Amino acid sequence: MPTPKRLRSYFFERIEVGCIPSIVVLLSDRWIAFFPSDRREIRHVTSFYDLPHIVKHSPLGMDWGHQGSGPADTALSVLADFFGTEDVSHLLYQRFKDTFIAGMPAKGGVITEGQINSWFARYKSRLEA
Repeated sequence: MPTPKRLRSYFFERIEVGCIPSIVVLLSDRWIAFFPSDRREIRHVTSFYDLPHIVKHSPLGMDWGHQGSGPADTALSVLADFFGTEDVSHLLYQRFKDTFIAGMPAKGGVITEGQINSWFARYKSRLEA
């Protein structure tokens, strides 16, 4: 029996106010709806890892919830992880930041593989038009 494709979700959380943000990539064998207040779906996660920080603008780290250098690095890091390359990511990360990262609540949130695929399809169709 073939192994099912693992689906990615990017989980953003601040453990305490003022602490260093945590971004974890959750891999699942099915779609998950996981938010900090709803931990019951965590059972579907098959593995996870910390999102590596690609340093371009912010040597102090990744962040979200505003238009600064930390969110720019977060967007670049998420897209590089998602696409498996920095080449595509450098073309798209500022728009991705504007759409997903800058407006995310300070306490955190989740970005799913489906959301990224839908966003990329819309963005790609605009480029081809």
